[in-house]
Order: sequence, then C-alpha cells, then structure tokens
Amino acid sequence: MAYTLSVASFYVAIYAFIAGSPFVYISYFHVDAKYYGLLFGMNMIGVSSFGLFNRKMVTRYSLDKLLLFSTSTAIIGGVGLFLSAIMDWGGIWGIICFVFIIFSMNGIIASCTNAAALDAVPATMVGSAAAFMGALQYGSGIISSLLLAAFSTGTPFTMAWIMLLFVALSFVAIMSNVKNKKLTVITKSITTK
Repeated sequence: MAYTLSVASFYVAIYAFIAGSPFVYISYFHVDAKYYGLLFGMNMIGVSSFGLFNRKMVTRYSLDKLLLFSTSTAIIGGVGLFLSAIMDWGGIWGIICFVFIIFSMNGIIASCTNAAALDAVPATMVGSAAAFMGALQYGSGIISSLLLAAFSTGTPFTMAWIMLLFVALSFVAIMSNVKNKKLTVITKSITTK
C-alpha cells in the first residue's frame, strides 16, 4: 500500500503543476501563450531521460533505493520551488528549473512504484491492482485542482506548496515502507533463533 500512496501523492504534485502552470506561466509571468507548450514540453525531456536512467539502474539497485533517490530528489526540487515562489528566486526560471527537477522524477517514481506494488499482490489480482493504481494516479488530479482553487493567492505560491507537500508525502510513504521492511527482517531473524 505504501507504493500506491507514494505514487498517488506524487501525482497530486504533478497535477498541481499541470493545472496550475498555465496561470503561473501565462497570467503571472506573462509568457506568451504560444510558448506555454514549449515550457511544458521541456519537462518531458526530463521524464524520458530519467526513464532511460531508471532502465539502466533497475538492474543495479533495488526499487526501494531508486524510490528513495527519486523522492528525495523531488523534495529538493519541491523545497527549491517553494523558496523560489515565496522569495521570487530566479523569477520564472527558478520556477521552471525546480519544476523540471520534480517532474523528471516521474521517470523513476511511476515505474518503480507500479512494479513494486504489483509485485506484492497475488497474480490473480494484478489486473485489479493495476486498475486501482491507475485510478488513484489519474484521479489525484481532482485533489490538486480543488486545492489550487480553494487556496489560490494569485501567485505561484499555491502551486509550489501543494507540490512540495505531496512530494514530501510520497517520500514519507517510501521511507515508512523501507523502515517496515527492515523491522520485519530484524523480527524474523530474532524469532528464528
């Protein structure tokens, strides 16, 4: 369940960007609307690159280690985004760079959480589990949209704190899962002696 919570939380952050970035880029920073697609599309370079990176690293490192790396990196991006939004660090380029860091981690987080979660369910339930995870991932956009609408400040701040909060929750879900696994291993080793 921790993997499912992690990816669903991460997708709340991603959808906060998807729903909030037109306002931030076009209305707040006055980027010509014809360039919005280019700014948005730059994030796909990061997703694709880290997807390829993940493909190589998954043979060397456990899914949990890759998830700790990627959710930690997303938090760094989230903190940078939050500080950029609240202190106006770097203007639009500060926002673009830190969003790129967060968004790029999708290349690792989505695939590793899905693989780990589906590996943990019986083979007869994999289809249902995949459908449930997909519904949570893509349904999480509702949460982002509601939060953006309810707490809008007319600045990038709302998008930034939502993204930071939910990448942090994604990290917490992975950390708690890793700690639980370690406790299980310790408990098993004690009880078998």
